Amino acid sequence: MAAVVAVALVAGGVRLFGGDGGDGDGGGPGGDGKAAGDHVAGGKPAEQLFSLKQPDTHVKREDAPLAAGSWITRKIYAKTSLNAVEGHRVDGGRRAWNLPLAGPSCAASPHMTDEHVTAIAFDKGSDGCSAVAAFDVDTGEKLWEKPLAEDEFGFGGGDVNLTVADGVVAATWIGGHAAYDVTSGKKLWKDNVEETCSHARYGGGARLLAVLECGRKVSIHELDPRTGRGTWSCRR
Repeated sequence: MAAVVAVALVAGGVRLFGGDGGDGDGGGPGGDGKAAGDHVAGGKPAEQLFSLKQPDTHVKREDAPLAAGSWITRKIYAKTSLNAVEGHRVDGGRRAWNLPLAGPSCAASPHMTDEHVTAIAFDKGSDGCSAVAAFDVDTGEKLWEKPLAEDEFGFGGGDVNLTVADGVVAATWIGGHAAYDVTSGKKLWKDNVEETCSHARYGGGARLLAVLECGRKVSIHELDPRTGRGTWSCRR
């Protein structure tokens, strides 16, 4: 059966859920056949807005490329496809725009700005997950694109983690990290920790958090998104 992604309206918000199109009990543990959204505030049941077929990549399931990234606004549901991001209108699912990428996506921010701008990383050429771009979820307009690393090796690194926080795109990868202004793409800071340490993961949204690994020592830091300087930290 073809896999599908469904978009549902739940009590004024939006919920995404997926499946393989086959018959099942539709339930969680216990198999009572009721979805988690059946009982919501006000007693209004979930309403499916539309469903989309998973793109056919013509490769085996285990070899299929990662399609990282999914965002929704009041107007648009955007999802990465094969070497692209596609935006679909919430009122019916009709495709509104297509943003081509130079390769498959490999990381994406789960957050976007109040103006609905977010960021995605993708494979470009033979350097792995080597480029990052910011785009408008409502219009599909790409605002800018940057290489993830600009060193003598031209290597973008692996295990890329990406987020948007307070007007900044922060990205970390094996061997480095950097932050960019979400609107202009201007690089704000990079590699600002000791050589024996690294930013392993970022958490975004209203604030920017970083997991700092220094050998076997792990700590959590809140960073000023514009400067990368820490404002507080705690040891794990």
